[in-house]
Amino acid sequence: MLIDAVLAIALGVVPVPEGAPAVKVHVSADQKVTDFTQWVDRSGTVHVRGVEAETGLRYYFTVKKSGKVKGWVGSRMVSFHAASAS
Repeated sequence: MLIDAVLAIALGVVPVPEGAPAVKVHVSADQKVTDFTQWVDRSGTVHVRGVEAETGLRYYFTVKKSGKVKGWVGSRMVSFHAASAS
């Protein structure tokens, strides 16, 4: 799913300083293309908002420094922990 690529990017590939303006990011993965907006609030929480390319579902995630991810994909709430694969 393209959202996997979006979250991977939000977790480190596109660094955004805390409190900086939102950054628009263009992603191309598995021959699919999407754009999303990412920003970091003053507490260091990463916010990611966009539209899933295949389904048209809107998504919004918050990613805490601890790796806790919460958000919505369409009308479904999601919550999980993200960690480095190393």
